[in-house]
Amino acid sequence: MNKETKKLADEISFRLLATNKHPDYKWLCNILNQQTFKRKQFNMKKSLNTWYPIIIAFAAMCYSIGLGLLGHTEEAQYSAHWSGTILLFAIAIRQRRIL
Repeated sequence: MNKETKKLADEISFRLLATNKHPDYKWLCNILNQQTFKRKQFNMKKSLNTWYPIIIAFAAMCYSIGLGLLGHTEEAQYSAHWSGTILLFAIAIRQRRIL
């Protein structure tokens, strides 16, 4: 049982005018510990849904830099605009979702 859970359980039991010697105190600590663990779990789907435009734009930028380093300057200049375009479209799509 971590300190955060114990502190929260003490605050709840104080507000309910119970003590930490109450028979259900350990149960309360376990429930709070489970809830905080569920809240802290990493959600991969939500994270990818949030960051996918930045990941794709970063890949496009790396592609453009790679072309430039290999000497293909015209192709690098053409593909350099992709990352900005991707980010602008992502902003536009998210603005439309809000409306």
